[in-house]
Amino acid sequence: MKGVGTEGPVVLNADDRFRIQDLLARYNWAVDTDDADAFATSFATDGEFVTDRRVFRGHDELRELMAYLHDKRSRDERSLFHSIANLVVEPYGPEVRLVAQMMGPRINNDGTHVMQLGWYDDRLTRTDDGWRFARRHFRHWPDHAPSSSPVPFWSQTGPPGFGSLKSST
Repeated sequence: MKGVGTEGPVVLNADDRFRIQDLLARYNWAVDTDDADAFATSFATDGEFVTDRRVFRGHDELRELMAYLHDKRSRDERSLFHSIANLVVEPYGPEVRLVAQMMGPRINNDGTHVMQLGWYDDRLTRTDDGWRFARRHFRHWPDHAPSSSPVPFWSQTGPPGFGSLKSST
């Protein structure tokens, strides 16, 4: 997945970080409001969303994913509100690696509440249209227990950085 200006390592400035946070917010709104076009275009043209069951590649498959989620929410009569926290954003070769926690309170029509917990391990690329997901990989917290995160705590050898995180593919 090649982005614009990917000849060497990415250099991030404050504006890049702001635009990446804006991408995350727009993604969340798109998912929570069933906006398939906004969801798909938050990804690069050949971008992919990875789950434990399937990889959705390209805008057409990403729209199919949104149609599936919309149908599921309609059948189950529930709402989900995505909230992203504890973002770590760092250059990763010609891309950017983003690791973030996701908390999704779900409200069922019967009034019950459920909390979906997980984390993202993403690759972002700079395109002609701005920052987009090259790869978005969502994982549920095992047994909804954040203390058993597959992402270890930072290394004791220095400040936070992806050199001290397990790489995932």
